[in-house]
Amino acid sequence: MESGGMFLLIDIIIAAYGAYLIYGAFNLRKNGEIGGAVWSKDLPMRKCKDKEGFIKYMFPRLLVSGILVLINGILGVLDDKMGLPLIISLIPMAIILFVVVWYIIFAKKAQKMYF
Repeated sequence: MESGGMFLLIDIIIAAYGAYLIYGAFNLRKNGEIGGAVWSKDLPMRKCKDKEGFIKYMFPRLLVSGILVLINGILGVLDDKMGLPLIISLIPMAIILFVVVWYIIFAKKAQKMYF
């Protein structure tokens, strides 16, 4: 597989993970469960002190993270296929860096508040 094809595959995986995060957000709100690829398996929901509070706190943050990761993957695919201008092709890197740091901060805060 050529390097362009490898980057395309990685961007498709990133977009799929963004969709999974969005699914995880709605699953959290609907069923009160959060997937292992989204939340630490060491902190199962049965250990949560305030499940409703946790859901209200994490749902919008998880949803925004998923949307931004999905956008990141889509921009990456577009860049791989069409060759976007440099400034636009740098946006996905900035998005993913922001999302990772932002999500870690709020996940740690949620862990302290609700577990």
